[in-house]
Amino acid sequence: MTILHVGATVERPPGPKYVAALGFAELTFPSSWPRRSTLAKWRRGAGQLQCAVVAPRGVTYGSAGPLRWDEGLEERFAWYLDALDALDAHAVIPTGSDVTTSPRDRDRLASFLARIPQREGRHIVWAPKGLWSLDLALPFAEKMGVLCAFDPLEDETPTGPVAYARLEALGGRQRFSEGLLYDLLEALVEGGFEEAYVALESDRSFQEAVRLQQLAADT
Repeated sequence: MTILHVGATVERPPGPKYVAALGFAELTFPSSWPRRSTLAKWRRGAGQLQCAVVAPRGVTYGSAGPLRWDEGLEERFAWYLDALDALDAHAVIPTGSDVTTSPRDRDRLASFLARIPQREGRHIVWAPKGLWSLDLALPFAEKMGVLCAFDPLEDETPTGPVAYARLEALGGRQRFSEGLLYDLLEALVEGGFEEAYVALESDRSFQEAVRLQQLAADT
């Protein structure tokens, strides 16, 4: 049976209501860079909640472009590693269309991912966009020893013991209806994973994540 870790994508560490209802959260920090001590204090009050931290754009972009190291990027990357440690969190590294499938960008991406320490219980997740189809991204992620994020409602389900699903409500999919949540759950169960992390991003992501967790418990 697949162990599901269901949560929402949120912009700051969630409060007690969230922690009481769900066992996972994906944190984005789009406009703030909290101190390590602040994050550690929240972590101590979050019980058994698992969390992942999505690297903000500033963590992957130097002044010369994506994955190009300079002093500012080094400082922001150091903050990111501190945040991961303070929160005992998984790492999620998104890349955009300007990180291509070229050998040069592959090398830069591999070097970047290799700088995130591998630790027991920590998953490192790469979330590619742009030219990286899942057929290209999955073998590269496997070679690097990281997970590749995917959308079970759009992508072919990958193989492996652990999956990391990220789903955003946009375009023709403005929310996650009951039917979509059933489809999502079915895709994850059919994947045969030992564990699967699910992060939902929408205007009602908390409520939808709670409902998905309820559906999973009822199956």
